[in-house]
Amino acid sequence: AYSVNQLISPMKGVFVGSGSDGLNEKEICKVVTSLTGKAETECSVLYIGTATYDLPGPRDRQTVRFHEAGCKVEDLSVTSKTPSASELQQLVAAADIILASGGNTLFAVD
Repeated sequence: AYSVNQLISPMKGVFVGSGSDGLNEKEICKVVTSLTGKAETECSVLYIGTATYDLPGPRDRQTVRFHEAGCKVEDLSVTSKTPSASELQQLVAAADIILASGGNTLFAVD
């Protein structure tokens, strides 16, 4: 089991408007990965695309630069199945970067 502090501390944020457009900038990817203190090829990204209905198109557009940089990218899809609490804990704990998609945030909250 993980404590709340282990899961969220230390937390840093980069907030990018225009979703796919902003995340298609190599410089944005470099800034995000640099916050981890790790080499890009050692970074693990957890993509949460609920606000874009977990569709592959938005996911691919928003993670392409991380793939190109050599990051490991995991996808947390919740629209078609509900992951267990254990799965969620493992995915979040393993992630250096949590990338939350914009889109229909009301859908994501439901």
